[in-house]
Amino acid sequence: MRNKLLILVLAIGFFNLNGQNTRTTFGLQYKPIIPSEYFNSSHINESSGDYNFNLSPKYSNSFGMVLRNKINKTFSIESGLNYTQRNYKLSISNNDQNVNDFTTFGMRSYELPVQLLTYVRASEFWYLNVAFGISHNVLASDILSSG
Repeated sequence: MRNKLLILVLAIGFFNLNGQNTRTTFGLQYKPIIPSEYFNSSHINESSGDYNFNLSPKYSNSFGMVLRNKINKTFSIESGLNYTQRNYKLSISNNDQNVNDFTTFGMRSYELPVQLLTYVRASEFWYLNVAFGISHNVLASDILSSG
């Protein structure tokens, strides 16, 4: 008898519940890191003696998770954890000794951002957001070369 009464109360309560707006949301993000000469993204050409060094960035990526807590209609606070893999190619050449070699390597890092977002209404259904905050970056990788 108790079990039937408990099931009846839970069923009535389940169908009479009113939902609330969720204040905290979870999301996944992926950001490609595309090297571009326009932004001067770490492309380095140097010479030392008879040796020429060329360090060029390659396609890299960053992905992670985001937790966003809504403060009010205009402001939210956002935090998360991102994993970043940056890939590079290092070429070394010496024309006098006929040396021409290269290696590729990657650097891993983790990012812990905390930022305040503000939403600006652009039209009836479109919003823009602007973020301001800090980020703690941890470089986690030894450099492993192959080539």
